[in-house]
Amino acid sequence: MATSLDVWNPLREMQELSNRMNQLFGQPHLGGNGGEILTRPAAWSPSVNVSERDGEYHVTAELPGIERKDVHVTMQEGVLTITGERRQRKEEKGERFHRVESYFGTFVRSFTMPNDADASQVSAKLENGILDVRVAKLPAKKVAKAQEIQIG
Repeated sequence: MATSLDVWNPLREMQELSNRMNQLFGQPHLGGNGGEILTRPAAWSPSVNVSERDGEYHVTAELPGIERKDVHVTMQEGVLTITGERRQRKEEKGERFHRVESYFGTFVRSFTMPNDADASQVSAKLENGILDVRVAKLPAKKVAKAQEIQIG
């Protein structure tokens, strides 16, 4: 015997909540049949790796499809910031997208660098969709060491 009450489905409720939040912020959301309905591009952030070598810090960011003119790298007050924009590809005549999984829009990634990072020795190169940023280390004698201050 069927009743008018629906069986509670927490996953469906979470999906509906997610869809409402995405609509509020203009993000893609899932339709009732699970198919994606695109309303606006989703926010995205490139993957970044940070490593250290003897004389430098090495930051690499994956930026496929982004042109050099659309990427900016700054170093200010010990913070390395990478900003940029991936532009949406336009449909060409006779072409119609049925599904778009590529993210586009602006992004910002910031990293607080260690005290021995030399802001005057920063280089950046974008090649084959990989941004390669290198920050030299200050010589050990120039790095300010922490010291305890006596309270009088």
